[in-house]
Amino acid sequence: MEVEIIEYANPGHFTLVDSVARIFSSESKNQVSLSVRPHHTDNAHKLIVRLQRSNLNTNSFSFNKVTDSVKVIITPEHELDYLLNCTDKGRTWMFVHNIDDWFDLGVLKGFRQATDAFLKDKNPKLAYFLLKRVFRDNPKKRKAVERIIADAHSYFVVINNTLRDELAKLVPIEKIKVIPFSVYDASLKDLSTENQKIRIAIPGLLSQKRRDYTSVFKSMETWSEELLSKIEIDLLGGISDAAGERSAEVVNYAEKLIKQGYPIILRNSTYIELDEFDHELSKADIILGNLNIDQGGGSKYGKTKESGIPFTMIRAAKPGILPVGYSTIQEVQTSTVFVEDYYLLSEVLCKMIDTSEIKNLKSVALDNSQFFKDKNIYQQIWE
Repeated sequence: MEVEIIEYANPGHFTLVDSVARIFSSESKNQVSLSVRPHHTDNAHKLIVRLQRSNLNTNSFSFNKVTDSVKVIITPEHELDYLLNCTDKGRTWMFVHNIDDWFDLGVLKGFRQATDAFLKDKNPKLAYFLLKRVFRDNPKKRKAVERIIADAHSYFVVINNTLRDELAKLVPIEKIKVIPFSVYDASLKDLSTENQKIRIAIPGLLSQKRRDYTSVFKSMETWSEELLSKIEIDLLGGISDAAGERSAEVVNYAEKLIKQGYPIILRNSTYIELDEFDHELSKADIILGNLNIDQGGGSKYGKTKESGIPFTMIRAAKPGILPVGYSTIQEVQTSTVFVEDYYLLSEVLCKMIDTSEIKNLKSVALDNSQFFKDKNIYQQIWE
């Protein structure tokens, strides 16, 4: 089977591309190719080399390649015109990262009626009328969804079962595939054994909108000298220039604390290359997912959208600290410590340091990651 992975967004999504390539390449009969924007071809070359180092069956990249292939579109909302051209050919797998970006969650009943009219009653005129109401502000999205539903070999793709169940309120569940954001990468060696301090990584774009860095930093300002001497915080992500992400707030606060001697690692970069990211991630003892769960407008982590944090835990076999109220995937719950308030981090960390909890969590995290081997995921896709 030929599989074309199409990524038109920024290189920050290449972690997902990497995972999708590994999953489909785990079947030796598949041939996987990568299509990217022209100005991202340098990063595509790096990704291909990276995959080849793992002896994966991914050895080419192209731009707007037209073949009779399964087309896995990573970020469809960025290139709706191309997505619609692809769906003419059929066999399109379209990732839905944020359900609320595609569907008006206030009209679930109307959308369900529309899909029933299309699939069960065979009444395309009624379906079109109902869908037009749902997607009144974006007819291209409506058309893309219509075509995915209508084509027997095309699917919506989400990254976990929770999002699948939420999306199934809108479209037939048989039209949904689950492909995780990351798979376990056994080549990532655990470098945390060399640490002199407990290293806590916060992976991902530095965004005060998505994550609550302010509460973490304020908590640090209350930590004892003894605790600060045993901990370091790694802000493992790039800096965004998008005003809505509020990266500047994170950077300014972090720089202020660094000048005062607080153990914070900050990189002055908009993007961290995958190899560098993996190397630094391997040094982490634990991952902190300081999420702002409620993103406003009905958008909510763990329900209508998902964070990459639990999948980073899986990929590198790392335990995590996550907020109470965040519905993370079942497979990482036993390797996760849940905290009610980020101000309480000191209590959690002191307990970890004074006991063997981190060691035990690391062992459980490694066991949990085994569920996400690429071959296992490939088999699950077709079940």
